[in-house]
Amino acid sequence: MDFWQSLGKAWAQIVAKTWTDEAFKKQVEADPVAVLKQYGVDVTGKVDIKLLPNTATGMIGLPLPAKPEGLGNQSSRLWAEGGTQFCSTCSTCSS
Repeated sequence: MDFWQSLGKAWAQIVAKTWTDEAFKKQVEADPVAVLKQYGVDVTGKVDIKLLPNTATGMIGLPLPAKPEGLGNQSSRLWAEGGTQFCSTCSTCSS
């Protein structure tokens, strides 16, 4: 299992546990990196973690990745115009 799959699986387990364990939720809010490490995922030097609580208004966080190296202006315009499928994970570009 690659890093991104491990991160996704661990995060799903962590989120589910926060729904039933208030003390654990407070741990996640205080230090999500340490909690991820407890679940076998060390994000140090790979990604920055910032919790974005989903509020009653339905706010969600959308990542804005950097332009991939080697992507020319013409290719960028194709993406902007919808001529290329959207990459939802960016794991290929950022790893």
